Amino acid sequence: MCDDDYICETMEMVSKGNGLLQLHCESGNIIEYLENKLIDSGHTHPTDFPSACPDWAEEEAINRAVKMAQGYQLSDVRSPSKSPDWVWSELNRLRHRVKKSGPNLALNTYCCPTPPMAKFGPLAKIGPPFKARDGQDRNSLWRGLEQGHISIVASDHPPLS
Repeated sequence: MCDDDYICETMEMVSKGNGLLQLHCESGNIIEYLENKLIDSGHTHPTDFPSACPDWAEEEAINRAVKMAQGYQLSDVRSPSKSPDWVWSELNRLRHRVKKSGPNLALNTYCCPTPPMAKFGPLAKIGPPFKARDGQDRNSLWRGLEQGHISIVASDHPPLS
C-alpha cells in the first residue's frame, strides 16, 4: 500500500520516460479495517477473508488513481469486474491505456473450478480474493475485450508452475 503523494510522484517520474504506470488498486485502509472487524468478531477462518475485500474497496482506489492520473498513462492491474464500465470509460476518456486481469480472475477462470480457501486455507489467501469461476468477472473481461475497452491483458503476479 502506498500513500497518494508517493503515487503522484511516481506517475510524474514514469511519465518523463513515456512509461506506463501499473497500479494494483485496492484501498488497504478499508480492507484492513474490515479485516480487523472480522478478527474482533471471531471470524478468523481463511474463508472469512473474502468478505473483507469488497469490490467497492477496489473501485474507491481506482477512482482515486484515475483522478490523480490526469495526463499520465495508467494501467489498472486488477479492477473489479462486476461494475467496471465506468472505470473503462473514464480511463479511455483520459486516453490512458487500460489493462485488466489479475491472479484471482486468471487463476480461478482457467485453473480453479471453485474458490480454494476451504481446501488450502491461508495458502490460498490472496488479495483481492479468488472469484467464482462462473461469476460476472469472467464475462465482464470478455465483454471489455470485445468492446475495445481493454487494450492489455496481463497479471501483476508471477506465473505458476
